[in-house]
Order: sequence, then C-alpha cells, then structure tokens
Amino acid sequence: MVGRRLFLSKREISYRIVDGQEKLFLPPTHHEPRQPAKSDKKSLQHNVNKRQNRMSRHALAMPTRAAIRLFLDFDGTLTRADTLSTLSSIGYRHHQRTRPSHPAPTPWASIVAAYLDDFRAHESAYRPAKSERTTVRQEREWLGSLAGVEEASARRALGARIWDGVVSDEVKRAVEGAVGAGEVRCRGGWVELVGWVLEWNGGLDNKGRVDVLSVNWSRRFVWECLMAAAAAAAGKSCKAQAIAGELRMGIYANELPSIAAERDERPDELLGADCRLRTSEDKVKQMTLLKCQRTRNPETVDGAGPERDLVVYVGDSTTDLECLLEADIGICIRDDSMGSSQRDLAETCERVGVHVRPVADTHQHVRTTNTLFWAKDFVEVKSFLSSYVEAKDKKRNPSS
Repeated sequence: MVGRRLFLSKREISYRIVDGQEKLFLPPTHHEPRQPAKSDKKSLQHNVNKRQNRMSRHALAMPTRAAIRLFLDFDGTLTRADTLSTLSSIGYRHHQRTRPSHPAPTPWASIVAAYLDDFRAHESAYRPAKSERTTVRQEREWLGSLAGVEEASARRALGARIWDGVVSDEVKRAVEGAVGAGEVRCRGGWVELVGWVLEWNGGLDNKGRVDVLSVNWSRRFVWECLMAAAAAAAGKSCKAQAIAGELRMGIYANELPSIAAERDERPDELLGADCRLRTSEDKVKQMTLLKCQRTRNPETVDGAGPERDLVVYVGDSTTDLECLLEADIGICIRDDSMGSSQRDLAETCERVGVHVRPVADTHQHVRTTNTLFWAKDFVEVKSFLSSYVEAKDKKRNPSS
C-alpha cells in the first residue's frame, strides 16, 4: 500500500504503510544496483537449490536405457574354426616368394607339436589336477598359470621368422583369397548383430561399442578377415551391405613385428590397439580396462548415469571363461557337434559349478551368479539380446 510519493532528482520516493507505520522506500537506479540483504541472499540461494534439485530429479526420472557394450572373441567365435594355420601360411608363402634360396622356416606342424608338448607337461605337473579343480577361483589360477606356455609358443613361432617382411597389403590379399575359397568362414548373423548393437547405441548420449578381444597373433589379420567376411555378406543382402559400409569395431590383439613397424611410416586406420593378449587373464584385464573408458551420460548428476552399459561377452573356449563370467551377460558359442574348445569349456563350466542355459529356451532372461548362456550362432545371440534389452527398456519406461 503506497501512502505519499515524492520526486527527487528524477527518482521516485514512496512512503509505504508497513505494519501500521509509514516507511520510506527508495528504489535503486540503473547505475546503482541494489545490493540484496543477507536474508535476500539466503532466499535467492534457497530458490536456486530448489530449482537444481527439481532439475536433477527430472533428469533421473527421464526415460533411459542402457547402452550395450559388446565384446567378441575371434577364433572359433566369430569364425567357425581356428585361423592360425591360415595366418602361418601367409608367412610361408612370403618366404617362398621373397627368399626361395634360404632355408625354409620351421614347419608349422612342428611349432604346434612343441606347444602341445609344453602344455601337457605343465598340465601333468600342475596341482590341483583337473579333476580336483571344482571352483571358479581354482580354474582362474590354472588359466593364469598357462602364461609361460603361451609366451614360449609365441617366442618359438616368432623366432622361426615365419612372418619376416610380411606387410599389411599382403595380409589383405591373402585373407580375401582365403575367405573367397571358404578357408576362413565367419558364423551367420555376426554382421547383423554388430549393426543392431551400433543402431541401438546410436541414439544414446552414453554410446556403447563393439570390440574384438583375441589372442590371435595379428590384429591386422583379424581385421582383414572381418572386412572380407562382411564384404561377402554384403553381396547377399542390401541390409548387410549397408551395415558392412558402416562397420565400426575395435580390434585388440597381438601384432606381427613387421606389420607393427609399418605404423612408424603411416597412420593406422584400424580401431582398437595392438596389445599383448596370451591368456584368459590378459583378456579379462583388457576388457575391464575398456569398460572403465566408457563415456558417461552428461544428463545425469555428477556424470554418474542412471544406467551403466550392459556388458555382453561372446566366446567359445576356456580362454574366454573369465570374460564370460565378468560380463553382465556371457554367451558361449556351441556348434551342434561341439568342437574340442567348445567341449572343453562346457566340461569346465560343469566341473566348477557354472550353469550354462540355452538362449533359445530362456524366457525369463534372469542372470544370476555363475550362470552363462549358449547359442549356436549370432542370429540366436541377436534375438536373445534384443528381446532382453527391449523387455528391460519397456519395464523401465512403461509409457514409451
């Protein structure tokens, strides 16, 4: 309620009735901003805090979904069989073409036999013996103990100088021929699975990725195999062709010295990195490192997203066991007639108390401790994962 008004130096002075008393009110000028009283500052800060809290609650209540972080093994998982013999043949052909007068490198069969001798000797001396290892921890320790055997095999093969002088372009040509001849074959549905995961993650701020973790001796070889297989799949369907054109996968594997040396002269277009991967322990450490490098959702408080990435690992052998158990969803690849690596993994899981359920017969999609799934190909993997994440997304956001 305004009582009397005066004008002084173009400033309006008001006398207002406050609590029955007439008080002077002098408004601030534009060049003399009014300084808020302490009580006003507290009120202002209180309003700011309330607004921030409402925004934080709103952000957390927004419909969200987890990005998928997909990790894939290469030999025996993405491919139908081990490919090291194909990789070795590239080295032997290179030697015959470039150094025909030099003595031939150690035959591949001799290198494989030496590895098996080392493995059997180590296995017979190791305690507890296979039949006595009944826990996951005991099996982890056994797998870790194989580091010396694997390192000796790598030194033996590299010491034989099988791949001396082999370059990337040579690997590319050889792989294209091997894929075309059916010597290297990938499992059905892998291109579509990768495309679906990238599409699922594409609209998210917290984008996931698809990475390959392999103990194969050449990262370049792994990449060229996948590119050649994707190109072959692209010829069969327009959808596969579109996916193959946008294929983005990180490859983490060992590399041959001559190919690694090329990167000093030209940039490496491959995603991922050269790294030392020999054992199950090496692979799970690399997977853990990559999990920690994920991008957080910027819409959430303190950068901690309401939904962390859904980590999925697909493998076929005991070298994959620790990654399978570490992932949120671990899927074992099994053929109708299981190969030796698949059979060894299945027997190991049974012995140490890890339950493996078929994805085709799994309706509840409940992951519990020491529980894995198995699928025969990536068509089944994609069907299982899509129904799993869509069901969780619907449950989390019923209005969507």
